[in-house]
Amino acid sequence: MRLRWSGEHGGALEQTALLIRLADEAGFEIRSPREAERRGGTVTVHVPEFEAVHRELGERELLCDFRPGSGIRLGPHFYNTDDELERAIATIEDILATGAHRRWLDVAARF
Repeated sequence: MRLRWSGEHGGALEQTALLIRLADEAGFEIRSPREAERRGGTVTVHVPEFEAVHRELGERELLCDFRPGSGIRLGPHFYNTDDELERAIATIEDILATGAHRRWLDVAARF
């Protein structure tokens, strides 16, 4: 699955609103504006050791990026389904719950 922003605000804002809701339900901190008029097509989710979590997401073929000091940036594209967005947040939950990201703690990029 590839999560990227298409630049089309209609669908992108609906998808980012869904990501925010899902991340809230998972107990993750959101570091993106919550107001639709201030938010672009990405949602930044802050979780512990997000650099290593980001690396593990890549290993699981969930492509996203991160911003130092902020967290994991998820940018849905117009072709992403709600199920894929749910899978993205569920995957982050799984990585944290199982500690799968810990194998990347010493090799993940840090700024």
